[in-house]
Amino acid sequence: MQKKNKIFSLVLAIVLLLVIVFPAAVFGLEKDDSGDRIYGTDRYETALQVAKARWPNGSETVVLAPGSEANLADALTAAPLAQSKNAPILLTEKNAISATVKAYIALKTKTVYVVSGAISSSVSSELEAMNIQVIKLGGNDRYATATNIAKEITNVNGIFVTTAQSNADALSIASVAAAKGMPILLARTNNIPDVELTYLDENKDNLTHSYVIGGTTVISDTVKGLIPGEATRIFGADRYATNLEVLKAFFTTNYDKVYVANGNDNHLVDALVASTLAASTNSPIVMVNKDFNTAIQTQVINNLSPSGKVVALGGESVVSSSVNTSNYVKAEDFGVMQLSEVNGYTVGFALPNKDMVSAVEVSLYKRDKTLLAKNVSTNKLFSLSGPQFSTPFNINGKLSRGCLLEIRRLDRKHL
Repeated sequence: MQKKNKIFSLVLAIVLLLVIVFPAAVFGLEKDDSGDRIYGTDRYETALQVAKARWPNGSETVVLAPGSEANLADALTAAPLAQSKNAPILLTEKNAISATVKAYIALKTKTVYVVSGAISSSVSSELEAMNIQVIKLGGNDRYATATNIAKEITNVNGIFVTTAQSNADALSIASVAAAKGMPILLARTNNIPDVELTYLDENKDNLTHSYVIGGTTVISDTVKGLIPGEATRIFGADRYATNLEVLKAFFTTNYDKVYVANGNDNHLVDALVASTLAASTNSPIVMVNKDFNTAIQTQVINNLSPSGKVVALGGESVVSSSVNTSNYVKAEDFGVMQLSEVNGYTVGFALPNKDMVSAVEVSLYKRDKTLLAKNVSTNKLFSLSGPQFSTPFNINGKLSRGCLLEIRRLDRKHL
């Protein structure tokens, strides 16, 4: 039986099947596509909604980062700090905290870590007027800030080193670093600034295994050699390929959740604020150029657990709805489709997670992608035996020996 993935507008997995009438065989639908989206009216509100997803009633500690792209570099390394303090990352403008963010902080926050010198003293004064302790970690530059943040993290046995010139690489590993409790340091192509070298020297006896994120064009082998202990390099041809290599290195199988963020420079902040949310369930953050590329798509399809959930970060103009309205069904989950003449035709298939689905849309295409038919009652699933089900399906046109089968879940129940 020939199997082949195809990409349609709302479907991540389509398999080439041989349509036959006589032998009894079934195909399995094994991936729960229950999706979700976390977003607000702007990046500040998106960060707030992310915080509420994990800390709905507020948090005693908050990490406050600048919301502008110009100052994002200061906050790149904040994820491990936030995770170690059990704190969300919230965003602020330079001179004032928004009313909604301030109201959230007022719920129960006692300590705020400010991770950028670009956030003015007037913001600190606002917080102090609320009887909140403000700890400023912003340094003279991004390297000093990264070091100040690293010093706040205890029991460190490894670090991540990434380039200071590309925000995307740091954010690819933010949730990993947070989950592992490993600081992120920023390097130049051919050297590590003195302030970070001092930190490395002070902690050299504890650093047993570290990671360099990025190829030799952004972080040289000379820099890699300055890192105490063993260091592994992880990189790809571009930011999306590097992100894929991070997934392969740290998230091998059975993703229970996947967070999807836009990887373009002007949207990377969404990945930053979601890093602690992802770390709380040891989940990857996938970067997309609005939609999945083929390689990332395949990685997610092949590794999402049966009850896995895909969560988009940001509105649909930032991350396409297709990332969490699709099936994430693997081609190998399918077998041969059987047609039997019941009220026209029905399509028989295996549905192991039947409690997670009540509606399935089935489309049958010719090889030239001409639509033959769709099932006529998507919310009717007839039990055959065990996990085997069928759905009403009328054929409008001549049935050919080979066709393309498209399966799309219509209900997306949240687990």
